[in-house]
Amino acid sequence: MRGPYVDIQLLKKGDITQLRNTRVNVMRNALPPKSPLKWNNLRKEDKKFIVPYTITGSYSSEEINVIYDAMKSIDRNTCIRFRPRSSEAEEDYVDIQNGLGEGCFSTVGRYGGKSVSMLEASRIQSICPSRCMKYDVVIHELLHVLGLWHEHMREDRDQYVKVHNENIKDGYQNQFGKILPSDAYTYGVPYDYLSIMHYEKNAFAKPGTITLETLDGKYQDLIGKQKEPSKNDYKKICHIYECSTCYGEMTDYETSETTPESTTPTTSPSVTRTTPLPPFTAECKDKDTSCGGLLSESRLNCSAAYYSDLCCASCKLLIEAIAFNRRTTQQPDTRPVSRESHPSPPPDFSTADSIYRCEDKEPVRCKELAENHLLKCLTEIADVNLCCRTCNRILDYL
Repeated sequence: MRGPYVDIQLLKKGDITQLRNTRVNVMRNALPPKSPLKWNNLRKEDKKFIVPYTITGSYSSEEINVIYDAMKSIDRNTCIRFRPRSSEAEEDYVDIQNGLGEGCFSTVGRYGGKSVSMLEASRIQSICPSRCMKYDVVIHELLHVLGLWHEHMREDRDQYVKVHNENIKDGYQNQFGKILPSDAYTYGVPYDYLSIMHYEKNAFAKPGTITLETLDGKYQDLIGKQKEPSKNDYKKICHIYECSTCYGEMTDYETSETTPESTTPTTSPSVTRTTPLPPFTAECKDKDTSCGGLLSESRLNCSAAYYSDLCCASCKLLIEAIAFNRRTTQQPDTRPVSRESHPSPPPDFSTADSIYRCEDKEPVRCKELAENHLLKCLTEIADVNLCCRTCNRILDYL
């Protein structure tokens, strides 16, 4: 039996990881356009940003569907695409966890490696009466992951709300900080009382008091009560990632196809990353005994920072062999790439005539599974391997 749903605005320490262990009061409303915390896997064919994720927490099928529904809503309204992480070469990813007594919290933006999104779903009410698995809570946390802070942290918030600092519980003052106008990124999007990222009037308040008073009285009992992201919530995500379409409409934003000089591709040639490749040194060694086998089987992808570090000596040998081959045969680069299965995009995702290059191994069976809603592209890598083409079409919601 699950415990009751949690109120994320009354959580001990709050729901933003960066604020749970600090008293710093300076926070942005949304990540800047050039922020290193942006998710940076850009699929060039359709200019969608891929956010790999894993679900390591134990959830019921109903709760899993809540997570998927939230992801699909973001997919439909922005240029973000949540996709299952399929290999360690995808170094930066979101890990959705269910920790007993942890509540609900997420990082704001992408932090190198695993970014945790904690969505507790306690089974035993008497142990920990906390449950985050509601659609509005889940999508709120996912918007944090993509780069949104809380609405009341905007630098212009004093024109719209009055913060009653005297009513804030001790230790929670940092939940009401704001940034200076010279360093704010609201992208010209107006203050939104109906943002799903807004706190309610009694967030972190002492008993019988309120912490947020709206200057427009008709919104007093509406702030912090929304069940869906507002148009402005999606608009800020679209600004951060320069989406060409937003909530189904064309925008005048344009995703840059240029990348910093110190960039390297991932295993997929259709994705651009901004993660620098660690340099090889004369003393580098393989850290895993499997490196030699991967090299001999042409499955070692040295363009991925994970493998260039794990299999440094083997990658150095491979690069030297490629250089020798170029000098002696004048043939194009034949560097092997990893053929590990990727739910989306797969390694050979792009061709000149179609973005769905990978094929179904059993087309008739795949069609039947899809028509009967039995194809589990989001959770089963075996289904993706069997029905790669069909899964890619299912996973691309727009």
